[in-house]
Amino acid sequence: MSTSRICLSMKREGRLTRKMQRRAPPPRMTRLATPAELPRIEVIHELPDDARHCHDDGPALKVIGEAVSEELHVVPARIEVIRHVRREYACPTCEEGAKVAPAPAKLLPKSNASAMLLAYIATAKYQDALPLYHQSQLFARHGAEIPRNTLARWMVQAGERITH
Repeated sequence: MSTSRICLSMKREGRLTRKMQRRAPPPRMTRLATPAELPRIEVIHELPDDARHCHDDGPALKVIGEAVSEELHVVPARIEVIRHVRREYACPTCEEGAKVAPAPAKLLPKSNASAMLLAYIATAKYQDALPLYHQSQLFARHGAEIPRNTLARWMVQAGERITH
């Protein structure tokens, strides 16, 4: 006797329990819509020039609509070096009293870390739970070799500056 016949006879007799009954298949997953607040970059895909004519009678084809699809795209982190050039001025006749443009304020004096970099490191460490050794590897992959002990020192110094 086949399994389906056994189940059918058990169902008629009332011996088929809920556990034994066939479960409905799980609902299919639907694709999530792309968030409306994200910026859009529109890329127009056109037919090649030789394909824009009717192959039967030759007139140029007209646009009758668009097939639009969206995909999420990420722009990876980019590390840049900001060069602060402070101009020096002096009197051309007496050559005394040279003046230098003031340096911008820094969160960590005598450090080459910008406030933005420190904020990025702190957010990744404390908000995203990304350890400093992983961050060091990420920075190295982007071309900036920053040892994790330097990252740790920056976090300690930034914390001291913020709390005092």
